Amino acid sequence: MGALDGTPWFEHDADRTHPAASTLKLALLVAVYRGVERGDVTLDEQVLVHATFASAVRGESYETTPEYDNDPQPWQLVGGPAPLGWLAGRAIVSSSNLATNLLIERLGLDAVNKVYDAAGARHARLRRGIQDGPAGEHGLWNTATAADMAAVLRGALDGRLVGAPSATAIEATLAACEHDDAIPAGLPESVYIAHKPGWIDDACHDVALVRPDAEPPFILSVFTSATLDDPTIHRLVADIARACWGNRARLAVRGDRVPI
Repeated sequence: MGALDGTPWFEHDADRTHPAASTLKLALLVAVYRGVERGDVTLDEQVLVHATFASAVRGESYETTPEYDNDPQPWQLVGGPAPLGWLAGRAIVSSSNLATNLLIERLGLDAVNKVYDAAGARHARLRRGIQDGPAGEHGLWNTATAADMAAVLRGALDGRLVGAPSATAIEATLAACEHDDAIPAGLPESVYIAHKPGWIDDACHDVALVRPDAEPPFILSVFTSATLDDPTIHRLVADIARACWGNRARLAVRGDRVPI
Protein backbone atom coordinates (compact mmCIF):
# COMPACT_ATOMS: atom_id res chain seq x y z
CA MET A 1 0.00 0.00 0.00
CA GLY A 2 1.45 3.36 -0.94
CA ALA A 3 1.23 6.74 -2.59
CA LEU A 4 1.22 7.30 -6.34
CA ASP A 5 4.74 8.75 -6.11
CA GLY A 6 6.02 5.35 -4.98
CA THR A 7 6.28 6.12 -1.26
CA PRO A 8 5.32 2.94 0.62
CA TRP A 9 2.82 3.27 3.46
CA PHE A 10 2.68 -0.37 4.47
CA GLU A 11 4.41 -3.51 3.23
CA HIS A 12 4.34 -7.15 4.28
CA ASP A 13 6.13 -9.81 2.21
CA ALA A 14 5.66 -7.53 -0.79
CA ASP A 15 8.47 -9.28 -2.72
CA ARG A 16 7.22 -12.80 -2.16
CA THR A 17 6.72 -14.54 -5.49
CA HIS A 18 3.27 -15.94 -6.31
CA PRO A 19 1.64 -17.42 -9.40
CA ALA A 20 0.54 -14.33 -11.33
CA ALA A 21 -2.94 -15.63 -12.17
CA SER A 22 -4.89 -12.98 -14.08
CA THR A 23 -2.96 -10.02 -12.70
CA LEU A 24 -0.68 -10.58 -15.71
CA LYS A 25 -3.48 -9.05 -17.77
CA LEU A 26 -2.67 -5.64 -16.27
CA ALA A 27 0.84 -5.78 -17.71
CA LEU A 28 -0.62 -7.08 -20.97
CA LEU A 29 -2.99 -4.11 -21.16
CA VAL A 30 -0.06 -1.75 -20.69
CA ALA A 31 1.84 -3.62 -23.40
CA VAL A 32 -1.08 -3.10 -25.79
CA TYR A 33 -1.00 0.66 -25.31
CA ARG A 34 2.79 0.78 -25.57
CA GLY A 35 2.40 -1.02 -28.88
CA VAL A 36 -0.20 1.50 -30.00
CA GLU A 37 2.08 4.40 -29.07
CA ARG A 38 4.96 2.87 -31.06
CA GLY A 39 2.73 2.22 -34.05
CA ASP A 40 3.20 -1.56 -33.86
CA VAL A 41 -0.54 -2.21 -33.46
CA THR A 42 -3.79 -0.26 -33.54
CA LEU A 43 -6.86 -0.66 -31.35
CA ASP A 44 -8.95 -1.10 -34.50
CA GLU A 45 -6.77 -3.90 -35.85
CA GLN A 46 -8.80 -7.03 -36.58
CA VAL A 47 -7.58 -10.20 -34.89
CA LEU A 48 -8.78 -13.66 -35.96
CA VAL A 49 -10.40 -15.32 -32.94
CA HIS A 50 -9.27 -18.92 -32.46
CA ALA A 51 -8.64 -21.24 -29.52
CA THR A 52 -5.54 -23.22 -30.50
CA PHE A 53 -2.18 -21.62 -29.80
CA ALA A 54 1.50 -22.42 -30.15
CA SER A 55 3.00 -23.40 -26.81
CA ALA A 56 5.97 -21.64 -25.27
CA VAL A 57 7.59 -25.06 -25.73
CA ARG A 58 8.81 -25.24 -29.32
CA GLY A 59 6.78 -27.61 -31.50
CA GLU A 60 3.91 -27.98 -29.02
CA SER A 61 0.41 -26.47 -28.99
CA TYR A 62 -2.43 -26.10 -26.53
CA GLU A 63 -6.14 -25.32 -26.40
CA THR A 64 -7.91 -22.54 -24.57
CA THR A 65 -11.28 -23.81 -23.35
CA PRO A 66 -14.52 -21.97 -22.51
CA GLU A 67 -14.90 -24.01 -19.31
CA TYR A 68 -11.74 -22.33 -17.96
CA ASP A 69 -12.80 -18.83 -18.95
CA ASN A 70 -14.80 -16.07 -17.29
CA ASP A 71 -16.15 -14.37 -20.40
CA PRO A 72 -18.42 -15.94 -23.05
CA GLN A 73 -18.31 -12.99 -25.44
CA PRO A 74 -15.02 -13.68 -27.29
CA TRP A 75 -16.08 -17.31 -27.72
CA GLN A 76 -19.07 -16.17 -29.75
CA LEU A 77 -16.63 -14.77 -32.33
CA VAL A 78 -14.47 -17.87 -32.85
CA GLY A 79 -13.65 -18.17 -36.54
CA GLY A 80 -14.16 -14.46 -37.16
CA PRO A 81 -12.42 -11.18 -36.40
CA ALA A 82 -12.44 -9.01 -33.29
CA PRO A 83 -10.84 -5.58 -32.75
CA LEU A 84 -7.63 -5.70 -30.77
CA GLY A 85 -8.80 -2.89 -28.48
CA TRP A 86 -12.03 -4.74 -27.72
CA LEU A 87 -10.05 -7.86 -26.82
CA ALA A 88 -7.87 -5.80 -24.48
CA GLY A 89 -11.00 -4.56 -22.75
CA ARG A 90 -12.46 -8.04 -22.36
CA ALA A 91 -9.17 -9.31 -20.90
CA ILE A 92 -9.59 -6.81 -18.06
CA VAL A 93 -13.30 -6.15 -17.62
CA SER A 94 -14.37 -9.80 -17.67
CA SER A 95 -10.88 -11.35 -17.39
CA SER A 96 -11.25 -13.23 -20.67
CA ASN A 97 -8.59 -15.92 -21.05
CA LEU A 98 -9.27 -16.32 -24.76
CA ALA A 99 -8.80 -12.59 -25.36
CA THR A 100 -5.64 -12.71 -23.27
CA ASN A 101 -4.08 -15.50 -25.31
CA LEU A 102 -4.96 -13.77 -28.56
CA LEU A 103 -3.23 -10.62 -27.34
CA ILE A 104 -0.17 -12.53 -26.15
CA GLU A 105 0.02 -14.21 -29.56
CA ARG A 106 -0.20 -10.85 -31.33
CA LEU A 107 2.22 -8.93 -29.09
CA GLY A 108 4.57 -11.68 -27.93
CA LEU A 109 5.77 -12.61 -24.45
CA ASP A 110 8.65 -10.15 -24.68
CA ALA A 111 6.30 -7.15 -24.98
CA VAL A 112 4.82 -7.92 -21.57
CA ASN A 113 8.19 -8.67 -19.99
CA LYS A 114 9.47 -5.33 -21.28
CA VAL A 115 6.61 -3.69 -19.33
CA TYR A 116 7.81 -5.47 -16.20
CA ASP A 117 11.38 -4.35 -16.88
CA ALA A 118 10.40 -0.75 -17.52
CA ALA A 119 8.35 -0.67 -14.32
CA GLY A 120 11.30 -1.93 -12.29
CA ALA A 121 9.63 -5.24 -11.46
CA ARG A 122 12.12 -7.74 -10.07
CA HIS A 123 10.24 -11.04 -10.06
CA ALA A 124 7.21 -10.71 -12.35
CA ARG A 125 7.57 -12.64 -15.61
CA LEU A 126 5.28 -13.84 -18.38
CA ARG A 127 6.51 -17.21 -19.61
CA ARG A 128 3.44 -18.75 -21.25
CA GLY A 129 -0.16 -18.23 -22.24
CA ILE A 130 -3.09 -19.31 -20.10
CA GLN A 131 -3.70 -23.09 -20.19
CA ASP A 132 -0.36 -23.76 -21.90
CA GLY A 133 -0.06 -27.27 -20.46
CA PRO A 134 3.17 -28.25 -22.25
CA ALA A 135 4.87 -25.15 -20.86
CA GLY A 136 3.66 -25.97 -17.36
CA GLU A 137 5.04 -29.49 -17.69
CA HIS A 138 8.40 -27.93 -18.52
CA GLY A 139 8.31 -25.72 -15.43
CA LEU A 140 7.34 -22.47 -17.16
CA TRP A 141 5.06 -20.45 -14.88
CA ASN A 142 3.86 -16.86 -14.84
CA THR A 143 5.00 -15.16 -11.65
CA ALA A 144 4.36 -11.85 -9.89
CA THR A 145 4.66 -10.11 -6.55
CA ALA A 146 2.55 -7.50 -4.80
CA ALA A 147 5.38 -4.98 -5.13
CA ASP A 148 5.95 -5.70 -8.82
CA MET A 149 2.31 -5.31 -9.80
CA ALA A 150 2.00 -2.14 -7.74
CA ALA A 151 4.98 -0.81 -9.73
CA VAL A 152 3.32 -1.73 -13.02
CA LEU A 153 0.09 0.03 -12.05
CA ARG A 154 1.94 3.08 -10.79
CA GLY A 155 4.05 3.24 -13.94
CA ALA A 156 0.96 2.97 -16.11
CA LEU A 157 -0.53 6.01 -14.36
CA ASP A 158 2.44 8.33 -13.84
CA GLY A 159 3.82 8.56 -17.37
CA ARG A 160 6.78 6.21 -17.01
CA LEU A 161 5.27 3.41 -19.09
CA VAL A 162 2.79 5.15 -21.40
CA GLY A 163 1.71 8.65 -22.36
CA ALA A 164 -1.13 10.54 -20.72
CA PRO A 165 -3.89 9.52 -23.18
CA SER A 166 -2.97 5.85 -22.82
CA ALA A 167 -2.80 6.18 -19.03
CA THR A 168 -6.32 7.61 -19.00
CA ALA A 169 -7.60 4.77 -21.18
CA ILE A 170 -5.89 2.14 -19.02
CA GLU A 171 -7.40 3.54 -15.84
CA ALA A 172 -10.87 3.70 -17.41
CA THR A 173 -10.59 0.06 -18.46
CA LEU A 174 -9.51 -1.02 -14.96
CA ALA A 175 -12.34 1.01 -13.42
CA ALA A 176 -14.82 -1.02 -15.50
CA CYS A 177 -13.63 -4.36 -14.06
CA GLU A 178 -16.67 -6.50 -13.25
CA HIS A 179 -15.06 -8.80 -10.66
CA ASP A 180 -15.37 -7.05 -7.28
CA ASP A 181 -15.05 -9.89 -4.75
CA ALA A 182 -11.53 -9.01 -3.55
CA ILE A 183 -10.28 -5.47 -2.73
CA PRO A 184 -13.57 -3.69 -3.61
CA ALA A 185 -15.47 -5.97 -1.22
CA GLY A 186 -13.39 -4.60 1.67
CA LEU A 187 -13.90 -0.91 0.85
CA PRO A 188 -17.04 1.25 1.02
CA GLU A 189 -19.17 0.94 -2.10
CA SER A 190 -18.89 4.64 -2.86
CA VAL A 191 -15.10 4.60 -3.18
CA TYR A 192 -13.63 4.81 -6.69
CA ILE A 193 -11.50 1.78 -7.55
CA ALA A 194 -9.68 0.84 -10.77
CA HIS A 195 -8.26 -2.66 -10.39
CA LYS A 196 -7.33 -6.05 -11.80
CA PRO A 197 -7.87 -9.15 -9.69
CA GLY A 198 -6.66 -12.65 -10.42
CA TRP A 199 -7.35 -16.01 -8.85
CA ILE A 200 -6.52 -19.65 -9.43
CA ASP A 201 -6.56 -22.68 -7.13
CA ASP A 202 -5.08 -21.66 -3.76
CA ALA A 203 -4.23 -18.09 -4.77
CA CYS A 204 -6.10 -14.80 -4.99
CA HIS A 205 -4.67 -11.36 -5.79
CA ASP A 206 -5.86 -7.86 -6.56
CA VAL A 207 -4.00 -4.68 -7.49
CA ALA A 208 -5.93 -1.43 -7.33
CA LEU A 209 -5.85 2.32 -7.65
CA VAL A 210 -8.07 3.78 -4.92
CA ARG A 211 -9.26 7.40 -5.12
CA PRO A 212 -11.06 8.40 -1.89
CA ASP A 213 -13.02 11.66 -1.92
CA ALA A 214 -10.99 14.63 -0.66
CA GLU A 215 -8.01 12.38 0.20
CA PRO A 216 -4.81 11.42 -1.60
CA PRO A 217 -5.20 8.46 -3.95
CA PHE A 218 -3.18 5.33 -3.25
CA ILE A 219 -2.26 1.96 -4.70
CA LEU A 220 -3.15 -1.22 -2.85
CA SER A 221 -1.71 -4.52 -4.06
CA VAL A 222 -2.68 -7.68 -2.19
CA PHE A 223 -1.29 -11.10 -3.12
CA THR A 224 -2.22 -14.24 -1.21
CA SER A 225 -1.48 -17.92 -1.57
CA ALA A 226 -3.38 -20.27 0.72
CA THR A 227 -5.20 -23.60 0.54
CA LEU A 228 -8.68 -22.08 0.75
CA ASP A 229 -11.81 -22.27 -1.36
CA ASP A 230 -12.61 -19.34 -3.65
CA PRO A 231 -15.12 -17.53 -1.40
CA THR A 232 -12.82 -17.78 1.62
CA ILE A 233 -9.66 -16.62 -0.13
CA HIS A 234 -11.57 -13.71 -1.71
CA ARG A 235 -12.77 -12.75 1.79
CA LEU A 236 -9.16 -12.87 2.97
CA VAL A 237 -8.15 -10.27 0.38
CA ALA A 238 -11.22 -8.18 1.20
CA ASP A 239 -10.39 -8.32 4.93
CA ILE A 240 -6.82 -7.14 4.24
CA ALA A 241 -8.18 -4.30 2.11
CA ARG A 242 -10.63 -3.38 4.86
CA ALA A 243 -7.81 -3.19 7.43
CA CYS A 244 -5.70 -1.05 5.11
CA TRP A 245 -8.62 1.27 4.41
CA GLY A 246 -9.44 1.68 8.08
CA ASN A 247 -5.84 2.61 8.90
CA ARG A 248 -5.06 4.67 5.79
CA ALA A 249 -4.66 8.01 7.56
CA ARG A 250 -1.98 6.92 10.01
CA LEU A 251 -0.29 4.67 7.46
CA ALA A 252 0.08 7.62 5.08
CA VAL A 253 1.62 9.74 7.84
CA ARG A 254 3.82 7.25 9.68
CA GLY A 255 4.80 4.76 7.00
CA ASP A 256 5.26 1.01 6.86
CA ARG A 257 6.19 0.40 10.51
CA VAL A 258 2.59 0.74 11.68
CA PRO A 259 0.98 -2.63 12.49
CA ILE A 260 -2.53 -3.08 11.16
